[in-house]
Order: sequence, then structure tokens, then C-alpha cells
Amino acid sequence: MAVDEDRKGVPIAFLLFSAPAGNKQSSSGYDTTILTKLIRKWSESLNRCAHLYGRAGIIFRPISAITDTDLKERAALIIIFPDIWLLICRFHLRQSWRNNRNKRLKGKSAVTMDLKRRMVALERSLTATQTISEAHELLAAERKVMETLQASHPRAARKAIQHIDYLDKYWTTENLWKSWSDYGRTVVASLLGCTVDGVIPTTNHLESFNGVLKRVHLRRWQNGGRRICMDVLIHALVIYILPSIFEQRRLDSEQRSRIAALIRLLPGGASLLEQKKCAKPSAPAVPKVAYLLRDVERDARAQELVANRQISAPALLPGDIGLTLTSYSANALAIDSSPTTYTIRMGFNGVVSCTCRDFQDRGGACKHIRGALIVLDHLRMRGTNIPQIPIPQSLADAQELQSKTFLTITIRPQLPTTRAAEKVEDILSHVNSEQDVEQGDDDEDDSASVATDASSDSDDDGDDRDTVVATQTAQNIAALGEQAVSRTMFELRELGPKFTELGSYLDYRTTALTSDERDEMGKSLGQLINLQAKLERVLQLPPNLPPNAVALTPSAPTPLSPSPPERVGKRKLLPASPERQQKRHQSFGIH
Repeated sequence: MAVDEDRKGVPIAFLLFSAPAGNKQSSSGYDTTILTKLIRKWSESLNRCAHLYGRAGIIFRPISAITDTDLKERAALIIIFPDIWLLICRFHLRQSWRNNRNKRLKGKSAVTMDLKRRMVALERSLTATQTISEAHELLAAERKVMETLQASHPRAARKAIQHIDYLDKYWTTENLWKSWSDYGRTVVASLLGCTVDGVIPTTNHLESFNGVLKRVHLRRWQNGGRRICMDVLIHALVIYILPSIFEQRRLDSEQRSRIAALIRLLPGGASLLEQKKCAKPSAPAVPKVAYLLRDVERDARAQELVANRQISAPALLPGDIGLTLTSYSANALAIDSSPTTYTIRMGFNGVVSCTCRDFQDRGGACKHIRGALIVLDHLRMRGTNIPQIPIPQSLADAQELQSKTFLTITIRPQLPTTRAAEKVEDILSHVNSEQDVEQGDDDEDDSASVATDASSDSDDDGDDRDTVVATQTAQNIAALGEQAVSRTMFELRELGPKFTELGSYLDYRTTALTSDERDEMGKSLGQLINLQAKLERVLQLPPNLPPNAVALTPSAPTPLSPSPPERVGKRKLLPASPERQQKRHQSFGIH
């Protein structure tokens, strides 16, 4: 999938393959060999037909691509495009982190919930790092806090340290870290010649299109919800579905062009269109004055802050115009050497504000402001003479108070041309109000293009290009190897005690095995021997061997047991897929 100039996803290729027989889930049937073959065929067809699109002689070399955390997908891309810069989808990454966090920190106790919130804050800080040393410092500082906390809450702190070790040893390796941190997005932005916001952080465009394809387009061709035969599927995609998608894009483009042509006929219409084209889409302005609406969650968090004594006593502002209070972050612990604090300003004229991100981004009244109001109420009940704060009760009241308090420019009467310009602006906003359906974290912004054709290189910078290609290839192979070893060692640490326990069980068997038991035992032994051989190969790798010295090849598929030959002349019809139709399930994987 590509992303167009309007930041909308556009399908450009379908790679179709069926999962192996016996699979319980389609994604578990991903195979590096199959994916490599499909991507190679697609790349070769693009190069072979480049002259049809005015790109004769230009080799298709995508600069960057974004995938989920699957090793087999990433390996296939590296095999075909060795110098590609691979990014990991932020949604899938944080989904893995969330699953491991929930696996370690179970329960709803106050300590557990506090540690969960601290881990979430740590994860967000990790994704924003620009150097690997900065990431390691964040992990080391949080580990030190948890080690201090072990004296009072040993079990919860130990589980939090296990999650920190997972983030550190599994994901924060030198080359793998570049795939999911802001450093990687910064590098890709420089390669693409765009801003960092122009590098999409998630695969939401693709996930959204897959949902529309399954629930809208393909459902029209299904009979009773059954799977579609492969020939019917290809026929529908090529003849009906794809043409309808591009026809819709063409009609939308023509409609926008017609509306723009009409707007240009108006006085000042051309300049207004130019401003609209250059302006970045922005969210509605959040009032800088708090307003109090009913919010059960924020009220509960405010009660927790007051109960934990995380809000200070009020002090007078200069000029006696109001009060100021300091609130500790809800994630702060008593053992923190430098906890995060926020300043709450409560003016006697009703102007209330807070320095926390929640208030700055969402407005309203954050938990710190609500907690400060509770503290003031408690002081009044004890006899302290504190005037009531006339905080606004609605968004309109807050905007009116803000305009009266902060507006310093002269308000002119609205001219007819101003009203016309606002009407045109409303029309443009209505036309461009289409949005892609997205999934994932609310903090992530799915915004722009990721993979492009590499331009042809001149003879002068050919040597530099070769050097960059070799360096990036080595980094890709190293990152893939780090992820593979991290995943293997993580699983072995979990399964190691189980292997020892299983071995102790076998000590109780003293008689000969039956034929069925021998077959099952032999199959299990073969799997263990295969794993042992691969572990020995990795252990014997020279320590100073560069990553690109070993050719990366897809692993051979597991051979199937021989079956008796079928009778010639008897055709065996295969079903559309060896697996049943599946519905999307919540992922609980940590890889």
C-alpha cells in the first residue's frame, strides 16, 4: 500500500497465498520462503514494466517500509531489498509491550496500578529517544527506582523489573532499537526528504483497508459467509474491486477540482486556496481556561491524589489575584529523587489552569485541578477563609472568560468579505473531512508516506551510494539477528525449567515404549535435535564476523511425511483454503 498526497492509503499490490494445512491462524502460516518468492516476482514485474510508466531503466528500490514485529516478513524484505530501512509499527510494538506488562503486573491493587502507569510512561519515553545511550539511561534509572521499592513491595517491584529487563534485553539492542525509536523515523525522513511527521508511525492505513476489503467489498461476493474460491477472488479483485476504488478516487478528485474552480472565481479565492494548501491540518484550539464538566474517571483520580497527599497546600499568587498549588505526578513514588510536578493556578476571577499535558491537550479540568478544588473545600470546612473560585461550567463559558481576560487586539465588525471567506472555509473543511478508519493507541498519529521509488544515481555519487547500501544491509541483518536471538532466549528462559521438569518425569518410565509412543517420542526428539543443531551453529559463529559476511537465506520448509502415490487420472479438488474462516482476535503475543 502507498500513501497519496492527501495522506490516504492506496492499494498497489495484492500478495495472495494460503496458509498451510492445520493452521489455527493465518498469520502463523507466514513463511519467509513464500513471502520472498512473492515479493521478488512483484519487484521483477515492476522493473520489467517500468517503461509503461515512463520509468524505463529505473530499478525499483524502496527507501523504507514499515511492518509489524513479525520476523518472517522483515527477513523477506531484507532478502529482496538489502538496503531498505525497516521500521516497526508503533501500534504492534506497544501492543507487544502492553501484553508483557499485563502478564507481569497482574491485579488491581493501588501499587500494581501505579507501577503499570509508570511502565506506560517509560515505554512512551523510550519510543521518543534519539540515542541508544538515552534509552539505556531511562531503563537504568527506572530499574534503580524499582530496586529501592523492593524493600516495601518486593513482589510488585520484582515483576516491574522483569518488564524492564524485557524492554532492555529484548528490544533495546543497538540495531533493533533504530527500527522503532524516533531516531529511525528521523533518518527515514531525511532519506525521503520530508518532515518527521511525514513518516507514518503505524500500519493503520493498511489495517483499515484490509477491514474495508473484507467487510465491504468481498462480502458482496460471499455465499452465506463462506470463503471465496481463489479464481473468483482474483476475478473480483481485478475486474470489479480495484477499478471501483480508483474510480472513486477519480470522482473525488474531479469534485474537489470543480469546487476549487468555483472558489477561484470569488474575490480572494485563489489566495484562500493557496493558504489552505500550505496550512497543516490542526486540531481545534483548546481553551487555556479550565471548565468543570462531569467526569467520573478524572474525579476518581483526583480523590486518589488527595488521599495520597500528592497536592500541596495553597499559596497566594503575586498581587493576591489567586492561589497556586503544586501537585506531584500520579506516577511519582516517595523514593523518587526528582519526581515530576505540576503547577496549578487558581485565579479569584475564575481563570484556572494547570501545566500538565492532559490539560494542555484536552482542556476541561484535569485531575490535578479537581484535586486542588477538593483541597480548598477541605480547608474551608476547617474554618480557613478562602473565597470560592467561580470556575466556568461549560466550554462556551471558558471561551468567553478567556476572550475577556486575554484578548488584547481590537475587535472589528465582521465585514461581508470576512463572512464569505468563512463560508468558503466551511465548504473546504466539509470536502476534506474524510478520514481513514484507524486502530491502535490514541497517542499515535497515522499520517503520511513511507515507501517510494529510489531515484537513479549519478556516476559521481555511485561510490557513496554503494557504501550506504553496504552499511544499511549490515544493519538490517544485525537487527534481524538481534530480534531473532532475543526472542529465542526469551522463550528458552521461560521453557528451560519446564524441560528439566519433563526430564525428571521420564525417570519413572522403566519399560519399553509401544510403537505409538515411540513414534511420538521420536518426533519430539527430532524437533529437539533440530533446535540443538541451530543453537550450536549460532554458538560457533566467530565473534568478529561482520553481519553481512553471512548470506541471509530463507529457511527451508519442514518436509512433510511421505504419502502413497495417487492414482493417475483421478483429479483431486482442493478447497479454497485449508483453514476455516476466521474472525479477527485480540493479540496477546509479546513478540
